Amino acid sequence: MLYWHKHGDGWKTPVPMEEDPLLDTDMLMSEFSDTLFSTLSSHQPVAWPNPREIAHLGNADMIQPGLIPLQPNL
Repeated sequence: MLYWHKHGDGWKTPVPMEEDPLLDTDMLMSEFSDTLFSTLSSHQPVAWPNPREIAHLGNADMIQPGLIPLQPNL
């Protein structure tokens, strides 16, 4: 991505984004909202299974134990 700088003589020259002094890391980070972390902290913690129930679980349940409450009761 290129930005164009206008010189005093009227000519414009391309400047790579990483060399543009107006775009620094602090400015870019201030543009991003903190919605990801605010939504993560607002959710309730996941209930983990009882260790006695783990022996009866399948491989997928061992990898993602937080999904056990979503399984139907048969």
